[in-house]
Amino acid sequence: MLAECHPRSLLIGDAVMPRIRPAEIVEAWQKHGEPLLVPAGSVIFNAEEQGTTMYGLLEGEVVLKRGDQELERITAGDVFGEGAIAQDQHQRFSTAVAATDCKLATLDRERFLFLIHNSPVFALDVIASLSTRLRAIKGSLEPSQ
Repeated sequence: MLAECHPRSLLIGDAVMPRIRPAEIVEAWQKHGEPLLVPAGSVIFNAEEQGTTMYGLLEGEVVLKRGDQELERITAGDVFGEGAIAQDQHQRFSTAVAATDCKLATLDRERFLFLIHNSPVFALDVIASLSTRLRAIKGSLEPSQ
C-alpha cells in the first residue's frame, strides 16, 4: 500500500522526503556562487533574444509578458526561462521583468541538460512547473462558444 504524502514530497523506500523546490536545485547547481539581485522594474531578458540561461526565483515575483500583455507571474520557488535553453532555436518567447526586488539563481544549458539527464526528480519538477503554469493560462481563457 502506498503511503499518502504531500504532493511536494517524494516517497523513498519507507521514508517520505520533502522535495526541494526547482529554484533551490538551480541555486545548488549554478555556475557562479552568488545569486543575482535584480531590482524591481528591471528587465531580466527580452522576447526574441537568444537565451542560454534559465532562472530559479529564490525571492520576489517576476512578470512574463509579450509586448504590453502580461502572460503570467512567476513566484518564489519556481523556475523560468527554461524554454529557450530547451528549444533548438534558443529564442526567448517573452520578456521577463522583476515585479518586485528579486533574488535569482542561474543555470546554463550544459548544467540544465546534466540535471535533466541525471536527476529525474529535477526533470519531473520542471515538467510539473510547466504543467501548472500552462493549466493556469488555459484556465484564464474563456471557453469557445
